[in-house]
Amino acid sequence: MISHFPDKRNYIAPLAGLKVLLLCLIFIWHTDRMPPLPDLGLIGTTLFFMVSGFLTAYKHIGSMSCSWQTSWEVAWAKLRHFYPLHLLTFLLAAAISKDWIDFMGWQAYLCSALLNLALLQSWFSEIRFTFNGVSWFLSSLLFCYFCSPMINGLLTRAADKAWGLAGFWAGTFCLRLAITVLMYINPHFFYVDTYVNPLVRLLEFANGASLGAVFLVYGRNWQTYCASHPVLASFCQLLLTIGCIVGLGIFSGQNIHTLFIPLYGLLLLSLTESSGLLGKLLGHKILLWASVIELEFFMLHQMVIRYMRLTLPGSSWKYYLLVFVCTVILSFMVYKLHKALRRKA
Repeated sequence: MISHFPDKRNYIAPLAGLKVLLLCLIFIWHTDRMPPLPDLGLIGTTLFFMVSGFLTAYKHIGSMSCSWQTSWEVAWAKLRHFYPLHLLTFLLAAAISKDWIDFMGWQAYLCSALLNLALLQSWFSEIRFTFNGVSWFLSSLLFCYFCSPMINGLLTRAADKAWGLAGFWAGTFCLRLAITVLMYINPHFFYVDTYVNPLVRLLEFANGASLGAVFLVYGRNWQTYCASHPVLASFCQLLLTIGCIVGLGIFSGQNIHTLFIPLYGLLLLSLTESSGLLGKLLGHKILLWASVIELEFFMLHQMVIRYMRLTLPGSSWKYYLLVFVCTVILSFMVYKLHKALRRKA
């Protein structure tokens, strides 16, 4: 029986590095040089939602009140942080959206624009990838952050009961799996856009949050054990990583992908300790520096790819390496500008 969570919560460097690695995989997925691999965009964003939920619970559970007011305050704080970047990329996309206008017509185009500006596009599967295609992620993530105080409140109560956290994790996973199974059995009768739907992504966010709570309660034992057995910690991290890669390589597709969520969770828990080999690599200072611009890189990379294709077409690996470098430089510049503007405000 656990009645409280520890107050001292250290920075988990390997998870920051993991997010940088996932961004690189998503960038590769959005180029046209992809080998025949599983949907790296789907895998990367699922892990992103789980990591976001994990870190939200890890940082705020036990200190965040469960109320509608707190939900609005959290959502507003997140919105103020990333909306200027969303607006910038929206305008960049709108400047080269003639093909969308021809395809959709003016009325549908304007409706799509309003929903994008309101960050509601992920609720409507027909327009989920319009304008800056990756902005659907912010739309769904904002809903998850809005719900995070209620999730943390449920986890706080669950932690006071025997097997409460395990039950919460199992519940979110089973609901997510049930959606996949129902779609597989009869997609004409039951269909949900599991790629972007905020309610589906909320289940992944909540699943990650339950793991964050588990780590808060039992993480010290794991860290102490790994510190005295670094070889075993490295073996666990590498085994889980190889299991994810090989499994997804053999069994690709959205239906199979859901079954790997427990494996993703074990991988996240194993990477909370930096004494293992993979934990040390992901916690390297270069990746930690890159994690500072993760939001800017994610939001800008597709815009850079599209503008580069218009002005300087190419398709070789060297070309996309140049695009990658340009995206990193632009992301850093936008990050510095955004930071300066926030200070003045």
